[in-house]
Amino acid sequence: MVVWGSQQGLGLLALLVFGGGSFGIGALVVGGLLAVGAAVSAVRWSRFTWAVEAGNLVIEQGLLQRSRRVIPADRVQSVDLIRPLRHRALGVVQVRVEAIGGTDSEGVLEALDEPTAFALQRALLGERAARRSGGTTVGPTAGAGPPPSAPRQLVQVSPRDLVLAGLTGGRVGVVAALLAAAQQVLGDRFDQLAGLVPLGAGLAALVLLAVVGVVIVFALSVLATVVSYWDFTVMRDEEELRISRGLLETRLETVPLSRIQSLRIEQNLLRRLVGLASVRADLAGRVGAGQDQATGLLLPIAPVDTARRLVADLLGSAEPVALTLTPPPARSRRRYVVRGLGVGVLLAALGGLAVAAGGSPWVPVVAGVVGAGVGVPTAVAWWSALGSGRSDGVLVARTGLVVRRRVHVPVGRVQRMSVRSSPFQRRLGLGDVRLGIARSGGWAGPRMPELDLDDALTLTATTVHDAVEASRRRPGRTAR
Repeated sequence: MVVWGSQQGLGLLALLVFGGGSFGIGALVVGGLLAVGAAVSAVRWSRFTWAVEAGNLVIEQGLLQRSRRVIPADRVQSVDLIRPLRHRALGVVQVRVEAIGGTDSEGVLEALDEPTAFALQRALLGERAARRSGGTTVGPTAGAGPPPSAPRQLVQVSPRDLVLAGLTGGRVGVVAALLAAAQQVLGDRFDQLAGLVPLGAGLAALVLLAVVGVVIVFALSVLATVVSYWDFTVMRDEEELRISRGLLETRLETVPLSRIQSLRIEQNLLRRLVGLASVRADLAGRVGAGQDQATGLLLPIAPVDTARRLVADLLGSAEPVALTLTPPPARSRRRYVVRGLGVGVLLAALGGLAVAAGGSPWVPVVAGVVGAGVGVPTAVAWWSALGSGRSDGVLVARTGLVVRRRVHVPVGRVQRMSVRSSPFQRRLGLGDVRLGIARSGGWAGPRMPELDLDDALTLTATTVHDAVEASRRRPGRTAR
């Protein structure tokens, strides 16, 4: 009742303090609203019940219109324990149950005592958890049951690495947007200052202001990263990962290993220079950007070797992680060179428009040379970043110039494969292999680009055969 009531109470108190007008009348109004809110919370609490029946979570609520929600155990994706500040002050835990295919939390139990929250988490995560709890019935009056066996710690991110994560997180766009907004808001004042102070002093002031703005933005970025991912720890047992994190709001998230469809090691340019990387996972049944940013993030930042060890542990083998990838055929480089030259041609054409408007006839030549001089090396570097391979039942692909991604897809997780070849690729005997998994998480999905077309067809045939065999061997599954 207190947690529900506090959500409205803080807003009403802020209205009392900052709303203006007569304080006495405001206090009377706010007091009345608080009393009504407390009564509503009490009624809501009295009509809210939950229980675990046959392994399924059942939630009933509502006064005039009653609702009964049943979340089957086989649809439970994760059971996360969250402790915002007000929950920590009251000694309770918020439990969020995520289900496969849901766009939001399927079930939220706002305030449970910690032993009951842990018992509920164990009861909903499958037969293994039920065996651990000794068949204990979990409900509002249930005990905690015997404690689970301690999971094995894989990674713990240090505060120093979190600071580096905030500094190297690629927030150049945020900085540019803030500076542009400042220029729009203060542009007229800048012009006035330029007329009042010497030119040199004005430029120095502008440079100083820009530097201060950049420092503030990155300081806020570091602060937000540290607060959100403080004490980020990854643990695992036989069937699930457990991720704990947070300073002001602590979270204990669960990621069933059976839901992990692919693992990718990501590095932007800055992190490649300093040898750092992050690890993300595609999870079956999860949709929505917010969930992808939360549970799908298995490691916010760590040395590359640590990221590789984490992926190897989750794959059950270090061979795919250590695999030296095969670069694309040399003939495919022509396509990227042509793309780079196309940049020069485009800029030359734009320069021609400048000539038509009365510009120098050298403008198209200079623009074309500069465009080709930048475009061709960039395109070739993009081509050089590509690579693919297969080892120990895992398909591996590397892509990306600005953000380098090395994706690992176990053959048993592949649901479909396709070979795509554009007209330009067919002329050179090339093709791309697209991997279909249960979820691609808002990005293009795993892709093995620029393969020899015959090799791509052979890889597809063998992988599909192995995926079918793996599905047949999986307990409780029937392959078609």
